[in-house]
Amino acid sequence: MVLAMIFNYSNPNGVPLFPAFPSSGNIAVISPAAVMEDIRRGDALILDAMPENFYQKRHIQSAVNMPLALFDIVYTMTFADEDKDRKIIVYGDTISRPYDVQLADKLQLRGYKNVSILKGGMDAWEASGFPVTEKTNK
Repeated sequence: MVLAMIFNYSNPNGVPLFPAFPSSGNIAVISPAAVMEDIRRGDALILDAMPENFYQKRHIQSAVNMPLALFDIVYTMTFADEDKDRKIIVYGDTISRPYDVQLADKLQLRGYKNVSILKGGMDAWEASGFPVTEKTNK
């Protein structure tokens, strides 16, 4: 086992033991106020990267859910023909996983040139007083 790990580590084509998450350093960040202005003008597509159960509980009013776990299916069925130059704003991260960064990275890898992440996510959006759709428990 140790020899296999040493060989794997020394091999430039080796398999990483832990998957590398994309860095948010190469993805633009946009403020909630700028996002709201883009929504008012109809200039941007807002994507919620959270799993559907989180989206159902609370999301930005005009956002479309594109769960990271189902990205390939949702992308192929509904998104592949989207204009590659269209402004896309992604949000949705948790303490344990940067869904927004990972989704933005996948979009950039598929050739989308104008992808940004909502600075501060849902917390900053709500703190700014912008509209949110929430599921009410009755």
